[in-house]
Amino acid sequence: MKALLLIGLSICATASPALAHRVIIDKEAMAACEEAAGDQRANRGAISRCDRALSWEVTTRGRDRVATFVNRGILHMVRNDMPGAMADFDAALALDPEEGEAWLGKAIGYSRSGDLASAKESASKAIAFGTDRPAMAYFIRGMAFESQGNLQAAHADLRMARQLAPKWADARMELARYETGNR
Repeated sequence: MKALLLIGLSICATASPALAHRVIIDKEAMAACEEAAGDQRANRGAISRCDRALSWEVTTRGRDRVATFVNRGILHMVRNDMPGAMADFDAALALDPEEGEAWLGKAIGYSRSGDLASAKESASKAIAFGTDRPAMAYFIRGMAFESQGNLQAAHADLRMARQLAPKWADARMELARYETGNR
C-alpha cells in the first residue's frame, strides 16, 4: 500500500496539476469505497466513489483494484443487487483467483439465492484462500452440508464457525440445534 502511495506521489510530482489532482481524488475515492463497504453503508454515493476509483487505473492497480471490486460487490450485496455483486466478485477473481474475500462474497450470494452447492464450493475456496472472515465461510459451508444431508460435516463446520466467532448468535443458535438434536 505504501509503495502505491509513493508511486502516486511521484506521478503527482511529475504530472500536470490536473492529473495530480485526479490521482489524489481517486485515492480518496478508493478509501471512501473501502470505508463504506466496511460499514455496509451502501448508498448511491458510496457506489459512485467505488466506480470513480475503478475508472482510472493509476490509483487502482493490483491488490487495490481487486479490493475495490470486492468492496463495491459488498455494497451491491447490501443493496440486494445480486447480479451487480456477483459481477464485481467475478471481476476481482479474474484479477486474482485466490482472493478469499471475493470467494466469500460469492458464497454469501449463492447462499442467499438458494444455490447451496455453489455456496459450499465458494465457501471452501474462501477458507482455502484465507478469507478475513473464516467463521462466515464455515457457517455457510456448514449450512450447505446440512442441506445435502451430510450432517457430520455440517456439525464440524458449524462447530468451527462457533469456535472462530464465539459471540456470533447465528453460529451459536445453529450449532445448538445439533447439540439438542433439533435439526
